[in-house]
Amino acid sequence: MPSLDYTLSFHIGLMARVAARREPEGSEAEQEFLIVTNRKMVQASEAFDRADEAENSRPLACDAGNASWHWSAN
Repeated sequence: MPSLDYTLSFHIGLMARVAARREPEGSEAEQEFLIVTNRKMVQASEAFDRADEAENSRPLACDAGNASWHWSAN
């Protein structure tokens, strides 16, 4: 039976190769939208983690005209 270190190393190496070979699906505009959306979600999560209380964090607001999110001017 293989050791845990061997098994873990194999799995990490395999997943790295699989991830490197995957080509993103969708148009460039869709890919850019997902990148921006992910970045904003990470920023919101980090801001929430830094706030002492939920009331201290600035809410996100949506501009329905172009479906973009931005920090409200609280």
